[in-house]
Amino acid sequence: MILTIAGACTKPAEEAKTIHDTLRNGKWRQTSGTVRFQGQNGVDTTGNYFADGVPACIKDDYIVFKENFSGVVEDADSTCGIGDPRERPFTWEVMKAESKLNIFNARRNFQTSSVYGEIVSMSDGNLSIRYTVYEQFTPGDIDTLTYTNEYSK
Repeated sequence: MILTIAGACTKPAEEAKTIHDTLRNGKWRQTSGTVRFQGQNGVDTTGNYFADGVPACIKDDYIVFKENFSGVVEDADSTCGIGDPRERPFTWEVMKAESKLNIFNARRNFQTSSVYGEIVSMSDGNLSIRYTVYEQFTPGDIDTLTYTNEYSK
């Protein structure tokens, strides 16, 4: 007597992809950037700082999010001069139900040492963040700069 057992083949449930996985999967390059300047003197203007004010040696950098909330900014095709490191480390974290992305010690690429960013949109290949920087260009006046950066893989 031959006994045949037919069992249902079930595929294990695929683990949900997290925002951390999406960030760590690939290298991100900034594709655009705007800044809204709001001055104490009533000035309120928005401009494309990325196209107009970021050198080519920074525009071609890659942002790489790694395990354990570390990361590096990698030079790609061009450097900004002798002594420009190939990689610059930073740290990062995701907060507030995956709606905030904070990046620390990447001043060259973010115009500030501490980014407390809002994730405006995100997909497997695109990321948009918005963050605010307070600057004092005129003694006694604190101006507000709100950056919106777009990235793609």
